[in-house]
Amino acid sequence: MTSPAGPGPLPIGTEIGNRHRFRLDRWIGGGSFGGVYEATTIEWRDADVPDRVAVKVLSSDLSVKVQRHALARELSSLLAIRSRRIPQVYDGSVEPPSFIAMELFPNGTLDDLQRRMGPLDEHETVSLAEGLIEALDAAHSAGVLHLDVKPANVLLGSDGQFVLADFGVSQASRMGDLPMAGLGSQGWQAPEQEAGGRELFDLRTDLFGAGATLWSALTGIDLASRQGQLARKRAAGSPLVLPPINFMRKPPIAEGFDAIVNSLIARDPSDRPGSAGAVLNQFRALRGGTSVRVALPGAEVSTDEARRVVSGLVDPLVTRMLGHDLRGIRRLDAEQALCLQGERGHHAFVLLAGEFRVLRDGTEVSRVMREGELLGEIAALTGEPRGAALVATMPTWVRVLDAAQLEALVAANPALAVRLIRTMAARFKQLDTRRPG
Repeated sequence: MTSPAGPGPLPIGTEIGNRHRFRLDRWIGGGSFGGVYEATTIEWRDADVPDRVAVKVLSSDLSVKVQRHALARELSSLLAIRSRRIPQVYDGSVEPPSFIAMELFPNGTLDDLQRRMGPLDEHETVSLAEGLIEALDAAHSAGVLHLDVKPANVLLGSDGQFVLADFGVSQASRMGDLPMAGLGSQGWQAPEQEAGGRELFDLRTDLFGAGATLWSALTGIDLASRQGQLARKRAAGSPLVLPPINFMRKPPIAEGFDAIVNSLIARDPSDRPGSAGAVLNQFRALRGGTSVRVALPGAEVSTDEARRVVSGLVDPLVTRMLGHDLRGIRRLDAEQALCLQGERGHHAFVLLAGEFRVLRDGTEVSRVMREGELLGEIAALTGEPRGAALVATMPTWVRVLDAAQLEALVAANPALAVRLIRTMAARFKQLDTRRPG
């Protein structure tokens, strides 16, 4: 953040608060929204509020509907997410004087660090990658999109770790109450943000922001600068928005790392990974010296076989869901597992034809044979271990969905969302009746 030309939204020494009370001691920086201060906690109700906090204050002359909605969105987003990679919130108010009191990170931002030190080395950038993707994984699991991932919004922790901040435009694609020009920052926007298609935004938009931030950290190029604009032009017409890192950096980084980052900056969102959790596993494996290949269940089918399966569907909702897209359809043979209990999976499945036994702790608890049944959706959306194993009883066909595809499918088909809620309610009821009294 840069220093203001004039005074901040409130004078130094002002006391502000809601549940707790804070004294503004030092201006840290700000922008058109207002400013951020380092502050002292002078009155508190909870023992877990630290002595020193950061207080973000909205300028009084900017407390119009859009600006206050942005602050409310940031406050609600930060309260919804539980992660060590997201600043902890201690207090806040949307009513004037509008503010958020949160965890203080006095070491500045990744942008500050890059301006001082230039490109990060590979080891530092792997640590940055893990922190960024872990933050996004937690945000997406809470149903929050960030939509403005860039070095200026990455804070430096005292332990050398990285924290993602500034959720001021988060969820904008779903809330629809910000102007399109406010979604993201010039130079750091994904192609779908530049195109202004709000309906195209999903978790892969955030993954692009993470990839662009990593690309910048490794090359030392600010994507908002003229040099950054030239880099994007150089890649025009390429499947990637930016030139591959190893074209721009010496010495080159490890091939596996290069491949992951390049996958994040793909021009077409469908070419990017489908969940932050899957990317996080790749980076952690890279740090451990191994590679991760996500093996999909069953066998890929030919186009003719996929057409035969789809032509046999009788549920119009399932037919409408699939449309003309036959990708991701796979076949499992009898006794072949779709997923195992306890594994962390990042895919959900739509049952097209066949039947699965549902096994919990090795015991069959039910069978699934309904066309269009969604399976494994909780693990796909939350990254939590799967609660049961699914084993085919006969030749069975499924459509495999990553988290982004699952979200898009549910958003585009309200009837599917209702069916999903009812199915999940029935499963929880079944679990409850099986508990010992």
